[in-house]
Amino acid sequence: MGSHIERYKQLIGSACGQSTVEYTVVLGALLCVVAGLGALASAVGDGVLVQHAIAAASHHVEGSVGGAIDAFCY
Repeated sequence: MGSHIERYKQLIGSACGQSTVEYTVVLGALLCVVAGLGALASAVGDGVLVQHAIAAASHHVEGSVGGAIDAFCY
């Protein structure tokens, strides 16, 4: 029984699993970046970003009266 306790103390005190933890953290961050880029590519491909840009443009205001509404939109 005493040998098991000594072995656990050695494992806890050593740095054996540090590289595995670092690898897991970096892999998780990389997967998040890849998923984010995939979502961005999907939004660009569907034209969602263009639709938002058109909706946010000052010239897209319904019933605009010349340049007066344009001036107030800025």
